[in-house]
Amino acid sequence: MSTALVHIGVPKTGSTSFQQWIYQHRDLLLDQRGITLYDSVVPHVRRAQVHTELLLLAQRPERDCVAKLLIPEWSTPAWQQRARDHLAAQVAAPAENLLFTHEGLFLLRHPDEIERLLALLAPRQVRVVVCLREPAAFLRSYRAQMRKNDHPLSTDPASSFHLEESGWISDWEQLLAAWRSVLGEENVVTIDYEQSMATFGSTTQPLLEAFGIDTDGLPPMNLARANRSRNPRLDRVIRRTTRRVRRLFLRS
Repeated sequence: MSTALVHIGVPKTGSTSFQQWIYQHRDLLLDQRGITLYDSVVPHVRRAQVHTELLLLAQRPERDCVAKLLIPEWSTPAWQQRARDHLAAQVAAPAENLLFTHEGLFLLRHPDEIERLLALLAPRQVRVVVCLREPAAFLRSYRAQMRKNDHPLSTDPASSFHLEESGWISDWEQLLAAWRSVLGEENVVTIDYEQSMATFGSTTQPLLEAFGIDTDGLPPMNLARANRSRNPRLDRVIRRTTRRVRRLFLRS
């Protein structure tokens, strides 16, 4: 049976570096490993592919997330139909192993959301990999990213912008329980961020191996971590420009 290999995050665990690596080496992955990288309907950013439509089509409409702020057209029937058709065409293609990635998928915590994702990827067998980080360290890093990107934090406990230690967003037991209740324990694999960084210097190799991909002979994966600010002013310009490009593209 054909498979859908789905990386669901979490944020601040080397996701951007992983996404850049698989995008830059997508031809090699296809030719040497039989892995096809899904081509997103959303424009490329940071020399990578991030498959935002998976999150926007699966998450409950009333729930919030960064992607809904960046792509306000997500709720329109035209955008939804375009994204569904684009996704369905590649899911139905003969590629044996189709690889997806979006760190925001870790926000899906309700069985109906995960079932909606599976329906989008049917009839492929879905295998999920998630990289987990020590909760307090994750929250510190994620809060800093939200502030850097001008996303205000929320006092609403139900919000994905509510980043308190007592909140649901860093409750990994709840995350795994939700996904495994739908997919089964054997189809939801975890890797440890701290251990991966100590052993490999990045999470790219452990993520690939968790999907069953042989990493012997592949190009180096422990490159400098992406998504780190070296020039905050330049970062702000890049973010604003990226948002404008996305909106122009999605309205066309």
